[in-house]
Amino acid sequence: MENSTNNEIISIKNELKKNIINEGKNILQENDFFYGLDDVMNNNNFRSFYNNYFKDFSDIKVVILYMKLYETIQIEYEERNGVPIEKELLAYMIKELMNNNESRKYIYEAFYNFTDNKQVNNKFILDIFYNNQNIKKIK
Repeated sequence: MENSTNNEIISIKNELKKNIINEGKNILQENDFFYGLDDVMNNNNFRSFYNNYFKDFSDIKVVILYMKLYETIQIEYEERNGVPIEKELLAYMIKELMNNNESRKYIYEAFYNFTDNKQVNNKFILDIFYNNQNIKKIK
């Protein structure tokens, strides 16, 4: 009798699991956020980056700051020059901007305004870089 009861419990658990999995499939199909979350968290490159740099909330804020800066420079550069920025130039610009006290201060201020949902004008990031480098235009 006890074995029969255990089999019934297992059967119920399996049926419940099937129902939950079906619900999960529907969520992934209908909800772009959960679909994207699943996709990015199962990407080996992202997962490695995540494991290395998302250790605590302070790290997460810094990573997000760099990601927003990366995106801002990409967009602004292409708008100004009509061509995508090379990744090497982008890496150099970010490093130089963050190593300079004045530009880093502006970037932090813009980022914290962004996190507080305040209006942010990022159209000056390249100007700051160019002024720091005494370069008028890099192409």
